[in-house]
Amino acid sequence: MPTADPVNGRFVYDENATSRVSSVLTGQVIGLSAGVGDGVSRGQSLLEIDSPERALQLHEHEVIARKELEFAEADYQQASADARRTAAKSAGVGPPE
Repeated sequence: MPTADPVNGRFVYDENATSRVSSVLTGQVIGLSAGVGDGVSRGQSLLEIDSPERALQLHEHEVIARKELEFAEADYQQASADARRTAAKSAGVGPPE
């Protein structure tokens, strides 16, 4: 019957074959382009991040199309008008006296 003796040890990453990955953006990872053990190249996309902070920065630097902003503003105006109409209708309907 095999026996095992307890030994002390520690796991260490091979720094010659390991790279640290970080992001300057905050956000949620919504897609992966590479998995554990996959070979990757310098500059290759590893993941996709949903970052509202970055979307705002891109808009401020006019990278996102102005048309998209205009559509969003129009949607907001329509929703605001609908909310005002609903509030006005609700104000006119009260409990029976």
